Amino acid sequence: MNKATLTHPVSLALFATLAFAAWMLSGLFDTGAREANDGNAPIVAERDLMRVEVLESQAADVTREIMIQGQMDPLREAQLKAETAGRVEAILAKKGLRVKRGEAILTLAMNDREARLLEARARLRHATARADAAARLRDKSYLDQVSLMEIETAQASARAEVEKIELEIRNTRIVAPFDGIVNDRIVEVGDYVGIGDPVATMVDDNTMLASGYLPQQSVGKISLGQTATARLFSGEEMQGKVTYISAQSANESRTFRVEVEIPNPEHELNSGISTMLSLAAGSTEAHFISPSILSLGEQEQLGVKLVADDNRVVFHPVEVVRTERNGVWVAGLPQRVTLITMGQGFVNPGEKVAPVEPGRQGSAPPTLSM
Repeated sequence: MNKATLTHPVSLALFATLAFAAWMLSGLFDTGAREANDGNAPIVAERDLMRVEVLESQAADVTREIMIQGQMDPLREAQLKAETAGRVEAILAKKGLRVKRGEAILTLAMNDREARLLEARARLRHATARADAAARLRDKSYLDQVSLMEIETAQASARAEVEKIELEIRNTRIVAPFDGIVNDRIVEVGDYVGIGDPVATMVDDNTMLASGYLPQQSVGKISLGQTATARLFSGEEMQGKVTYISAQSANESRTFRVEVEIPNPEHELNSGISTMLSLAAGSTEAHFISPSILSLGEQEQLGVKLVADDNRVVFHPVEVVRTERNGVWVAGLPQRVTLITMGQGFVNPGEKVAPVEPGRQGSAPPTLSM
């Protein structure tokens, strides 16, 4: 028992000595490891930078373009109506036929109009003879002025009756009011029409009218007589002139109707087709880019991502001022910029990146693995 009591303090002292030595050694190794890690940290970070493909872009002076959705319509469309009553006697122009101004489309039955005209002309001759005789008597003071005026009134009434019947006869021929196409015919042979009844529809497609609606912030940039371009979905482009800008906006949309007349001598354009109207609105400095590099910022504004001098990503809002088949012109950027053309979807504003030029080996940005 005395041996155990003497040995216990010695064991405690030995254990304390070993623990202190182990603590000292662990601090030494830990310090060395931190120093090694700190020395390699910049190298690891540089290797981890996202590679993005960039392109140097220089601004150019371009014409600002306002694009609006539009529709093609004929310059004129008229519904022809009967100006006298009668039965349709003959159809002279089929639906879809092109006619000249004054060409007859259909005729109405004459009925008794020719007989009435013969009678009216006879009465006019009789009234004219009486008026001539009365004038001679008046010259010799054998007839008072009031009686002469009554005879002359009868003559004028007879002449008016003749002219009325002649007009009725002319109105039995319903003619084209302008060069165009008979777009629709409402009546057939044998139908009876009254005064004011519609009989056919004429369309003037020698000139087309492309119309659309300008936003209120753009209406002041457009003027009458300026050139406009209508782009069809087939890829064709037609030139025309602005002939009308509404002085009052639509109540709900606050947009202003604009009309562009486009010559159509070969009748290639059809009514009702959709088109994009391009209207020039001054000039500005802009960059030509691919639409694929456009993105939305935090405030949902349209813009592009650039690389600044310190290789950090910058988001810059832009405004599309002109569109072309292979790209768009955007304004709002500095004169010269470094655009991120590939990899912009993987980086955020403020992030440091490794910019590379197009075509360099290893320039493609890394992809995300699923």
